[in-house]
Amino acid sequence: MPISELEAMQEAGMTSMQVIVSATKTAAEICGLGQFLGTIEVGKLADFLVVRGDPLGNLRALLDVAWVIRGGTVIRQPGIAQSRSPSPLLDASRRGPRDTQTR
Repeated sequence: MPISELEAMQEAGMTSMQVIVSATKTAAEICGLGQFLGTIEVGKLADFLVVRGDPLGNLRALLDVAWVIRGGTVIRQPGIAQSRSPSPLLDASRRGPRDTQTR
């Protein structure tokens, strides 16, 4: 979700926490994926960001990513080259019927 959309939600009256929950937990639930992602819980996909600032004080802190954890594995951290591989969920959503068939 673009930062401009998050800021618009805040300008409309939502707190920073409400904006973050809406962009994560609520979005996952609406997409029918709440049992797999959207919150940090045992048994869910361990995909999350660690940011340098406090997004509750300033949502723009979400742009200053220090660490990226995907599937419980650090894929980006300070001083390490960034991985460019997309999320497996995104990969699956881009596949057509032909790509999912066994050959």
